[in-house]
Amino acid sequence: MKNHIKVNGKLLQTNKRFSQLKERQKNWIPYGEVKKYVFRKTTKIVKSFEKQYPELSAEIEADHTEK
Repeated sequence: MKNHIKVNGKLLQTNKRFSQLKERQKNWIPYGEVKKYVFRKTTKIVKSFEKQYPELSAEIEADHTEK
């Protein structure tokens, strides 16, 4: 029960994804915060990819800049 808290006498799961929330729960969370979180996660994944595969990353970057 480490991912649950008690709110108003009901158990609430705290490790849900944004897409799993109900509409009224999504409205409660500021959309700007969601965008910032997604940007941080995406940036972290890209940096990890660049670190693991530097040659492939450079090739992809070169292809991208040519277009």
